[in-house]
Amino acid sequence: RMLPWLIAELGIGLACAAYLAFGYGALRLENDEAMRVDPAMALDLARGLRNLYGTVLPVGPVLFTVVVAYAVSRYRRWPVVDWHKALYLLAVTVAGILSVSTFIGIEPFSNQMRHVLPVSPAVIGLWSLCAAQIVSTLRDRGQRTTGYGVTVGIIVLFTMTALPGDVVLIQRLAMPDPRYALWQWSDASLPPDGKILMFPDSPLRAVWNRPYSGYDGQTAFEWVYDDAPYRSTPKKFFDQGVVYLAEMARDTWNEHLAEMSVFSDGPAGTLMPLKIFPAPLGQDQANAIYFYRMLPPQVPVDIPFGESLRLVGYDLDVSAESIRFRPYWQAQTRPTVNYSLFVHLTAADSPEPLAQYDGSPASARRPATSWDDPGETLIGADARLDIPADLPAGAYPLRIGLYDYETGQRLPVEEGDAYAIAIQIEGR
Repeated sequence: RMLPWLIAELGIGLACAAYLAFGYGALRLENDEAMRVDPAMALDLARGLRNLYGTVLPVGPVLFTVVVAYAVSRYRRWPVVDWHKALYLLAVTVAGILSVSTFIGIEPFSNQMRHVLPVSPAVIGLWSLCAAQIVSTLRDRGQRTTGYGVTVGIIVLFTMTALPGDVVLIQRLAMPDPRYALWQWSDASLPPDGKILMFPDSPLRAVWNRPYSGYDGQTAFEWVYDDAPYRSTPKKFFDQGVVYLAEMARDTWNEHLAEMSVFSDGPAGTLMPLKIFPAPLGQDQANAIYFYRMLPPQVPVDIPFGESLRLVGYDLDVSAESIRFRPYWQAQTRPTVNYSLFVHLTAADSPEPLAQYDGSPASARRPATSWDDPGETLIGADARLDIPADLPAGAYPLRIGLYDYETGQRLPVEEGDAYAIAIQIEGR
């Protein structure tokens, strides 16, 4: 009863192998995507289940055909697989795919599937069916103990082969991956004003690529690559919609330190450091990450707010209809109060606002109580004030301040409780 099925499985296996090797070109494919390790998502159950789904989904029609063939064979009393032992197929496939793919993203319909999908289900499925047949035959011959041994051996084969590599990667997880810290920070802190520039071979190149890295942030970012950014200037990149620069100390363009120094701090524009992610203790400092804004604020200042916060610059755009204001902040020490920002347009002789903005001083997901890095520059909220249509043209102060929204108490500045910017409003 077993021989016809084994012969059929052998033929199918050889046909699959021939197709993969000669028709599909599996031996010629580059495996960069399939081998890319993402320690930040290791042992994530949801990711493992997505991988299982993405692996099994495309073989649905084949599985349906097998079930139909099995049903027909049962109806016609053909030699069939013992369905009890065929459950090994399900158990071993699930355990094998989850174990092997724990550290590798196999999202549905991504390019990674072309490297691992055709081989894994075919091999695991065929070998599991063979194991079911062997165990069934041994059981029929009274060698129940041997059959159990074969079962355990097959399961160990598929679930333990990935264990050494998994253990090594789990040990690496004892130290945080700065790339994961980068994507968390950028998702919560960074306004998507433009694209992110990276070196094409940088380890950062896939950080914001959802299918490759598993990035699941609320903020979507676009990126571009350039292997020699020092041939241009930050201003030119900014004008082309490239607003940020992300680099690792190990990036190849750092072989051109002199050129990059001119690019970073040259007459055509100065990069503004936003955040440094140091390599974890014990790791090569070449893994440190540096993140910049291509241009500094339009107006650099250094205004202390209380004892811990400083306004280090702002962007300002004034038209006849509206005012747009964006602050840039640094925290000397971590605030204990969740401050709110106010931007008030007032008359010169009165603090009463003619137009106003009140809200978070930075991203809503980065309240002031989370500003715990003195070396970080936070890009503030993009505040917009609509100018009243009947407001006469002239000079007005724009008052900027921070306050405790629970008590209304404002942080002191040198000029009182607000920093005033003189602006000129044109009549409509």
